Formats: sequence, structure tokens, C-alpha cells
Amino acid sequence: MRAKPALRATALLVLIVAAFLVLNIAVRGSGRATKAMAPLSDGPPYISELPQIWTTPRDYEKATGKRIATFRQSPYLDEAVASGRLPPVEQRLPDEPLVVHGVQGIGRYGGIYIEASPEKDGALEQNWLPHLMWWKHDFQKPYLNLVKAFDRIDADGREYVMKLRKGLKWSDGHPYTADDILFLVYDVAKYAPFEAAGGTPNSYLFRDIEAERIDDYTVRWRFGKPRSPMSMSSIFYLAGHYPAHWLKQFHPRYVGAEKVDRMVRDEGFDTVINWFNHHLDHYHQHDLDKPSLDAWVTARFAADGFNVGVFKRNPYYFAVDPEGNQLPYMDERHVVVTSSKAVAELRALNGDLSFYHMPLRNYVLAKRAEKAGKVRVHPWTRSALNLADIQFNVTHPDPVIRALYRDRRFKFGVSHAIDRKRISELLYHGLGEPWQVAPYEDDPFYHERLARTALAFDPEKANALLDESGLDRRDEDGLRRLPDGRPLVISLLSIQERMDGVAELIVDDLRNVGVRMVYRPVDPAARSELHQANRLDAVLWHDSYGTNGGTFMMWQQNAYIPEWWGCNWAPLWQQWFHDSTKGQEPNAIMLEALDHFDAARSTLSLEENRRHWKAILDIAADNLWSIGTLRHPGDLAVLAPYMRNVPRTRKSILRGDWGRQDVWWIDEERGAGNEGW
Repeated sequence: MRAKPALRATALLVLIVAAFLVLNIAVRGSGRATKAMAPLSDGPPYISELPQIWTTPRDYEKATGKRIATFRQSPYLDEAVASGRLPPVEQRLPDEPLVVHGVQGIGRYGGIYIEASPEKDGALEQNWLPHLMWWKHDFQKPYLNLVKAFDRIDADGREYVMKLRKGLKWSDGHPYTADDILFLVYDVAKYAPFEAAGGTPNSYLFRDIEAERIDDYTVRWRFGKPRSPMSMSSIFYLAGHYPAHWLKQFHPRYVGAEKVDRMVRDEGFDTVINWFNHHLDHYHQHDLDKPSLDAWVTARFAADGFNVGVFKRNPYYFAVDPEGNQLPYMDERHVVVTSSKAVAELRALNGDLSFYHMPLRNYVLAKRAEKAGKVRVHPWTRSALNLADIQFNVTHPDPVIRALYRDRRFKFGVSHAIDRKRISELLYHGLGEPWQVAPYEDDPFYHERLARTALAFDPEKANALLDESGLDRRDEDGLRRLPDGRPLVISLLSIQERMDGVAELIVDDLRNVGVRMVYRPVDPAARSELHQANRLDAVLWHDSYGTNGGTFMMWQQNAYIPEWWGCNWAPLWQQWFHDSTKGQEPNAIMLEALDHFDAARSTLSLEENRRHWKAILDIAADNLWSIGTLRHPGDLAVLAPYMRNVPRTRKSILRGDWGRQDVWWIDEERGAGNEGW
């Protein structure tokens, strides 16, 4: 009987989707998905697992013996060039563009890529293409993206010199130079009035960093402590999103405080920093006029009566294929706003979306849609450490609850109360292995004790530990009371719809050991507001990232260290980590972990790095800052039949080679993909 809540929710979803598929509900565009019933193929043969990348045409020629003699553009831009509104393609590209070869070879121009999002503005979230540099397959060396050279110039890793691509341009044609990087560092991240007002996103990353302009295309980076290139990843991502020539119109240093205050009032913002952050936002671009380095630029938000965000090709994009064709291949991307992820899944399964990744629980339905000729289905592995983890706020404002959440007996008791195998069997076809938030066995940082701590489903042990933590009194319904006699009621939040089934099962399990937990799905903005105010109780976090082929320790370490905004288990410690005058100083145990974290980031020795991370993971195993559920079983990539050059397996998000959508293309011969919405 315990499975009924989740079974009802899951069964309802299955019935809805099955009915949709059987009846073939005609949503707009479905005609193109049902035209061809011929056996589906992946199109041209795959020539590599991941796109092949060369820093410059000279590097391509050196590696292959082939020369890129001329450059070409999409016919989409021909009229603009002919009329003089755009210069020829040779003048729009950098002097030495990046060269990218897709997994199925050279693509063809044209078409509209259609995707779906429940986000109300239909934005392209977290665009990763304009990154200064990415990482090669083994994560030991970077591959260069916006830059053409990056060298360490001292022995211990405190100084690096970066060479930008000469002729690289923003989407409005303005040059991208060292001035854009220095604007980010000194006019945004280190600008004292912004820092005093709370800072811009990720300002804390620049605390011990200096950047020096050598010339238009050369920057020297200096760090207070030794740094490896991998540890700079977030900085190198941010540096591709700050067009100085455009952002200066919103900056007090350049237009004066009086004018800025007037613009802030006129646009209805309460503070200068919130107004400035709105215009610079690199996650969801809010200003249509903001220039970009991405392959597609915003042409229309899903607003003013539209339900589709429109993004058009960037005529100044910095990459070409081995035949000299300027990328991207696809001319436009349309983001259809849906009422929920479930609706997006329905459209994907009917072949109405170019690409969509969805939970593994839809495997049977996806394969049925594939057999019907509507889609192609690929496995889509994840770089996540865990499917979902529970994070109790150890900086909770209530002292009684705070003490409880810091008590390892409480967290170990909760962990033993969760029937992880039931979650795996009911929601993920039994493919999810019980696992804490820990690196996997093939990772150099594998930590067996953390991975397997308190995994056994043992209600008797759970009850004993919960009693020992001070929850030994119950009410007439058998639900536990806090040590001071108040009812224990835990509010569990999640920002992901796909976590609903997992949450229902966890709530059910905990009720069976007398812990009342109430599940509340919220939108990301609400979670962020509660996080900033330290009003979180507990959060069911999704996809705890952190492992990237042996380098999990360099990025998104929020399962062990309160470093990132996704650290729901210690909001005040996270604030203190960013600015020691704010938040709350961590306890002695976490201060010890932070010392190791600082040392791990400040060494170029992999052996030293591993030693410090073992100490951090030892502490995590003792305290279970995050309580894991399952190894991430992976997702499904559901592709429309016409999509080409899409890798058949997803790699780490830090490996920019895995999913370069600039080389994805639409096979018009499949009769789809060029209609839009």
C-alpha cells in the first residue's frame, strides 16, 4: 500500500502519454512527424563519437593535409550582404576561425530547430558555446574556443597569458577584445559600489584575480594562489557574455550615477544592481539589444501575445566547418513555451520537437514512438553524481531545527528510511543503483565509504537513530515531535517537475518512520528567494553535478562545500564563503573542509589534489550534507527524424565538444524542420 501516491501519479502520466500516442492528437506541426513511415535511419554514418575540433585553419591543415581556401555563408544571409547591410563573410569571421567537424561530417544549411521550455520567456538557457576555452576528452588539457592560445608563464600556476582571436566580433559587429574581459573583472566583478550592493552573479570568483591588458587581443591573468586551468572554468564561461561597449550605457562609471538612478526608476527596478543584472543576464537574456557571441541571437521573446521565443543565426559567429562554411548550419531556433515539462514530453514523443531529453521512465513510450516512425531515440548519459538528493538546511533560523539538521543521527536515520530500490523499480525500470552523492568507481576520486554510507533500507535502524536524535516523542498519529514538543513538519521543495514521483515516494517512506514531510514544487525564482533569505527547510535537488571524468572536484562542489548557489543545505555558510562579512561562519568541521578545498584548488599536483579531496569526502561521509538516492540512470534523447550530427551519447557539461549545436543540421529530405511555429 505504501507505493500508492507515486503509483497514482506515475500511472496517470503513463495513461495520458499512451492515450496521446494511440490517438495521435494533432498538435500543430504533427503532420510533418507522420509523413514518412519508411524505416528511420541516423542518416550519414557516424565518423566520430564527438565533434572534431581544430583551433585554427592552420591547425586543421597541419593535422589533415587539407587547406580551407575559401569561406561561405548560409543563403539566409545572402540578401543582407547583397544589400550592404552586412559585410562579406570573410570580413565577419575572425582572422583565424575555429574549425569544427560534426560527428556525421559536413552538414547543410537551413531549417528551424524547434525545442520546448516551460520558462515563460522561451529563452535559450545557459548558452555554453561562447566559452573562452573548453576541455579535451581526458580533461588534462583545454581546447581553445574563443581564444587561440593559452599558456602558463610561471612555474607554480599563478600567471597565464591568453591570446584572443583577432577579428572576433559580437553579433552587432563590434570587436571582442581584451577590453571586454577587463570590463567584466574591474567594472563588474570588482566594482566597489556593486560589491557593496551584493554584487553581480559569481563576483566572488574574482576575489584573488587580476587581469592585465597587454594589447587588444592579449590578456595576462594573475592569481593570488596557484590555479589550474580547470579551476578557472566558470570565469572563462562568464567572459564570453559581457559586451563592454554595450553594457557601459548601464554603468554608473560611464554615464554617471544620476542618469543611472533615473533609468532604474523609469524601468521599475528597486536597486541599481538588480537593474544592471537584468540587462547583463547571461542565463536568460532579457534585453533584445544585447550583443552575443553565441551561434544564435535573440530576435523575439515569448511575450506580447507570442508563445514562441525566436533566435536567429549570428552573422558574426566565430567558427567554420572543414569546407569553410560558417557555422551554425541551422538558421533559426524556436523555443515553444509549454505549460509543463509533461506537455513538452508529449510534443517530443509525437515528433514535434527537433530534440528533447527526457527521463528514462518514458523509455517504453519513446521506443513505441520510434517504432511508429515519429522519432529516433538515443541514450543520454549524465555527468550527475546522483539522480536526486535531499538537502536539509543546517543554517536553519530555528535553533531547535538547526541542531536537528546538524545531527548526523537524524540524517543517517532519514537515509536508512528511504527505499531506494522501490524508487528505481517504480520510476526507472530498476536501472538506478542506490548511491549517495559520491563519485563513481571509475573516477580517480572514488570514495567507497561515502558512496555506500547509510544506503540500506532499514526502517528499524532508521527509527532507532531518529529516536536518538531527540525525536523520541510522537503524537496520537504516530508522527514525531521536536525535542521541545512542537510537531515536526518538514517542507520539502523542488524546482523540477520530474522529481515529483521521487518526492512522493520519499515522503511516503519517511511517514512510515514517523517523520511528516510535505512536498512543495516551486519555481526556480521562489527557491532562489528562499535561499537568499535562509528560509529553506529541505530541498530535493536534482542532478547533483560534480563528476567529469575524474575532475569532479573542480566545479559545482555543492554536495560537499557551500560554494555554489545550488547549496541548499547551508545558505548562510554559502553567503559567508562568498563574503566573510555576510551570512554565518561555518562550524569547525566545515572550516576544516574549506581549508582542504582551498588547498585543492591551489595546487597543480593531481596527487595533492586527491589527498585534499579525500579529506573533504571523509568529512562528507561523516555528516551526509546531502542524502543521495540513486546513481543517475541517464535520460533519453528523443530526436526528430530529420536531425543530424547529434552525438549519440552525452558527455560532461564541461566538455564543450559533446553537444556543439552549431554543427547540428536539419536533413530537409526527411521533409521537416523548416516550418517553425
